[in-house]
Amino acid sequence: MDSWMLMILVFMPGVWSGDWGVTFGDQCALRGGSVVMKCSYDYPWRDTVTQVEWSRTLVTSGTWRLHPLSSLPSPRDFKYVGNLYHNCNLKINNVKPTDEGQYYFSFVTTSDKWTSKTYAYLFVKELTAVLKPSTVKEGDDFRLTCVSECPTSTTIVWFKDGQQVPTPGSPVRREDAGSYFCAVLGQETVRSNSVTLNVQYGPENISISVDDQQFTEGSSVNLTCSSVANPAADNYSWYKRTDSPSSSSWLQVGWGQVLSLPSVEASHTGLYLCQASNSVGTGNSTAQLVTLITEDRARFT
Repeated sequence: MDSWMLMILVFMPGVWSGDWGVTFGDQCALRGGSVVMKCSYDYPWRDTVTQVEWSRTLVTSGTWRLHPLSSLPSPRDFKYVGNLYHNCNLKINNVKPTDEGQYYFSFVTTSDKWTSKTYAYLFVKELTAVLKPSTVKEGDDFRLTCVSECPTSTTIVWFKDGQQVPTPGSPVRREDAGSYFCAVLGQETVRSNSVTLNVQYGPENISISVDDQQFTEGSSVNLTCSSVANPAADNYSWYKRTDSPSSSSWLQVGWGQVLSLPSVEASHTGLYLCQASNSVGTGNSTAQLVTLITEDRARFT
């Protein structure tokens, strides 16, 4: 029985080492997220731990000093998730750039107190959205990536104009245009910068409208050309169909978004067409007919 008791006394210190010490390593966290600073500590096996405390170094009056986390302006962002035995883990919520720095752990036992001789350094990094190119023509390829500056593997989700969307892919559609940011799944407060995708396309849905009134012969008529395009159409040309006994053709009769006919007469009757263009392409409206009715008033059909 005596030898069995002796074995217990010999091997128990081996389990708990019996030496004073703190073991931890540096950590990397993304801004806005949470992180657990892994930590373990040791002490003479006969002692009982009565108090634990995490501190960090801050400059006070030009000197680096240790400040207990409980004394900082936002102590609720720091939570001790260890115990009074050998686990001294610290959880930091809502990580901010100002949280970056050196962290120390100390504890008090029934016989003495101990502060770690080294420190754990917390690096605070960013989640970055990268878009190449940011302006693209409809149907072309683009690349949208999310880069984490921390080496820890994370699952990324994407948001467009504030709503979660599947990971965007090529070829690009005009509906893909918008503002994007990425976030960490389960920690959506960890957000990247926003990037804006601009999708360009040539003029479409080109139409001609006329002043909302009827015109008598000799009065003026304004034809206005409109289109849907990105960028907006910046060049407009007007054409009138001319017919001859042997052929027909389109004769350019004006430029600009509005074609003005200052004094309507019989020669103005006929089919008109508007052509709109931008840096991406060119498109034509359907032909529109201007006629003189029997009451000698011009109308737009």
